[in-house]
Amino acid sequence: MIDSPGRASEAGVSLYAVGKIIGCFGVHGDVKVRPMTHSPRRLTSLRDVAIGNSDQDTKALVVAHVVLKARFALMRFQGISDRDAAELLVGKYVFVRDSEIEKPQPGSYFIHDLIGCEVRSTEGRFLGRVESISKLPAHDVLEVRDGSRLSMIPAVKEFLIEVNLRDRKIVIGLIDGLIEE
Repeated sequence: MIDSPGRASEAGVSLYAVGKIIGCFGVHGDVKVRPMTHSPRRLTSLRDVAIGNSDQDTKALVVAHVVLKARFALMRFQGISDRDAAELLVGKYVFVRDSEIEKPQPGSYFIHDLIGCEVRSTEGRFLGRVESISKLPAHDVLEVRDGSRLSMIPAVKEFLIEVNLRDRKIVIGLIDGLIEE
């Protein structure tokens, strides 16, 4: 449903995250990357990437090789040749330039496009704005904040009635207990 944690910028070029480094593998500098794209196979074609958490800390790296596994990809970067160097990358995102991004499939959205969107019920009740999105095994969850109230709304088609990125508005169908009063 949701395809990327967001974007950063590198010298005026937009960067889009396609994966998150979640751990190390072995002693030769390989890292485990959780794909954040509708097409994990695209990771195998990456060559030049940026690694970091924001535009202030990204650094350019060259991908040496990629092996896809069931739930993650193993990646190795040129210049990262041991586990100690790889450990420094854990928790960071793998970014690609905007010219290399694949558009999300119909009904899917980039996280950065949803953050800040106003959320209303089908009756027009203001529920808050999307503050963050959690990627859970079963489905993604919109974290919607209205002042001190934080609501967790499953990002599934049964609840998401309309997503209007142009107007920055999301309409959800409420069920009893979904939103605390």
